[in-house]
Amino acid sequence: YASKAQAMRAAQAKWDKLQRGVAEFSITLALGRADLFPETPVRVSGFKRVIDEQSWLISKVTHNMNNSGFTTGLELEVKLSDVEYSAESDDE
Repeated sequence: YASKAQAMRAAQAKWDKLQRGVAEFSITLALGRADLFPETPVRVSGFKRVIDEQSWLISKVTHNMNNSGFTTGLELEVKLSDVEYSAESDDE
């Protein structure tokens, strides 16, 4: 960080996030979705059950257009207090 004050602000922001008890998940969509934006609730599928069963909230969206096409990167979060963990068998 350029200054002690900036480092302290970054540390405080990280601490505040940890205190909120937030789980994070990020994914890049191969086909871009211009209709997605922060604070939109979403559900995902095809991952472990504990991930699939949660109602995630988009915290950051990054749209990218290049020679490969249009993609959308999503950063998602969910409050840990809303997550129920259970042991999964090896066949799941």
